Parts: sequence; structure tokens; C-alpha cells
Amino acid sequence: MKKSLMPEIVINTGPLIALVAATDSLAVLSVLYSKVWVPHEVYCEIKAGGSAAPEIEALKSVGETVAICESPLAPLSPIPYPLSSLIN
Repeated sequence: MKKSLMPEIVINTGPLIALVAATDSLAVLSVLYSKVWVPHEVYCEIKAGGSAAPEIEALKSVGETVAICESPLAPLSPIPYPLSSLIN
């Protein structure tokens, strides 16, 4: 039976913490996705919990499926027109 993976996702701090709290690992991510991106800012928030935080250990043990972005993301440029024009 061929395993069908969703291509890639970006994970935020809340879901990452909740997943580790519920399962003590991030292993399920490697079953569901081919790549999970952890933004630099999310990794910094996790590290703020201390080097012994269970999320740090979970990130170390999940393997190559999870990739931590090394540099902060560039801010998005403002939209040049009002958002209300998108709704109508």
C-alpha cells in the first residue's frame, strides 16, 4: 500500500506545543507530511521555554521531516488596495 503524504506545511507555536503535550513527540507529522517547516520565530518562542523544554527534544528527535528556518521571515509588503475591494 502506497503512503500518500501531503506535501508540506508550516507549523505555528501553538499547534507544536499542543501536539507535544498530547503525544510527547512530533512523530505523527512525519507520517502525514513530507516536510514540516518551523519558522525561525516559532523556534525562538519554543527556545524561550528553556533548553529542557519537551518541544526542543521533540524537534531534535523527529528527523529530516522537520526543517527549522535559520533566519527570520521577511515581512510581507502591504496590499496596495483596500481589503474591502477583495470582498465585493
